Amino acid sequence: MSKLNKKKRRSSFKRKIMLPFFIMLLLFSGLNIYMVKVSVDYNDQYNNILDTIIAANNINEYAGSIGIQLRDILVGKLKPEESTHKEAQSGIAETIGYIYGKLNTDESRSMFEIIQKQSESLLKNAEEAEAGFNDKKLAESNERVKEVRKLEEFLKESIQNFILFEVKQSEVLKEKIENGFRMATTVNASILAVILVFSVIYLRKVIKNISGPINSIRQKAMDIAAGRLGGEALAVATNDEIGDMAEAFNAMAENLKKIITKVNEASSKVRSASLQLSEITGQNSSANEEISATMVEMAEGIQTQNNETKNIASEIDTMYRTSEG
Repeated sequence: MSKLNKKKRRSSFKRKIMLPFFIMLLLFSGLNIYMVKVSVDYNDQYNNILDTIIAANNINEYAGSIGIQLRDILVGKLKPEESTHKEAQSGIAETIGYIYGKLNTDESRSMFEIIQKQSESLLKNAEEAEAGFNDKKLAESNERVKEVRKLEEFLKESIQNFILFEVKQSEVLKEKIENGFRMATTVNASILAVILVFSVIYLRKVIKNISGPINSIRQKAMDIAAGRLGGEALAVATNDEIGDMAEAFNAMAENLKKIITKVNEASSKVRSASLQLSEITGQNSSANEEISATMVEMAEGIQTQNNETKNIASEIDTMYRTSEG
């Protein structure tokens, strides 16, 4: 069970080799996302500056048409219902709110507040001039129209100053964008160099952890092939496929030792039995030789007795013949 649990917890070669590439991809992705975000922010700021410059010019156009049309109404050149000064006034109010919502710096807001106040004063005088037209107070309307014309000049000058300031801001922002791009290029190159160095070092370590245990396993296999089954088991600390292979090799070597030991024990028993059988065979051979010698002696004794019997018979025959004679 412990080996199975260890295998479940081990880290494979695929994970080890993919780790530096995953880190590289993660770092580059994070850096690129950050740079894209910064670029988008700078681009939005740059577009906002361009929009404010265009809108500020529109305020000039609106304001210039208000003074001229009020003057023409005053001198009778233009009928009030034919005038578009009210639309221009609405356009100024809307444009003021639009520009103020796009300003990003305190300096821009501070300069634009002057334009805002001048525009409010211009619109107020324009409304008073129009009210004088309706009440037939032409003298007061004339004064309000002159004030509108004056405010138009002040507003025009303030807008020009604001536009110049915003143009400078756009140049500063453009320089920031270029510096950011250069910095991003430098950082990317530095991170790439660091990642490459780290990858080389890491891969060398991984290769060493692979080749070292494999060489140990190869040497141990050569020792076993040469009949040297002794020695310590392989000590592989890596928790991966090499570690599994080393454990399997150690188990194989241990089982091989056990098998050879059992074969040696069986061979010893066979040799002991063979020696006992040889001794028994030797004892049987000696007994057979003794029996053979005894039988030879018996045969010789029988032959001797037979000869003696013949002699006795010959003597008896002689004696018989002698006794007959």
